[in-house]
Amino acid sequence: MTVSLKHAFASAKADGADSTLVQPSNWNAEHTLQLATNRLLGRTTAGTGVVEEISVAGSLTLAGGVLTGTGGGSPNLDGGTPTSNYGGITAIDGGTP
Repeated sequence: MTVSLKHAFASAKADGADSTLVQPSNWNAEHTLQLATNRLLGRTTAGTGVVEEISVAGSLTLAGGVLTGTGGGSPNLDGGTPTSNYGGITAIDGGTP
């Protein structure tokens, strides 16, 4: 999946002669999102709001676009009983992660 960020409004006007001004083509263009290394986009702050960078740490690694759980452990994710461990990612109630 590719993340896309564009304005909801797209101008039909042509660019003007003054290149020092924001042009309609700048407004309409796909915007670039920048993100630090080993971060994911999400939200940890309660409630609805802006997207935040989430650090990848502990028993998780992010390499080549793949998030991997390493090590062991049996986190209790939803109050259920951890039943299966898949490379450090625990399935609850016998499911597969």
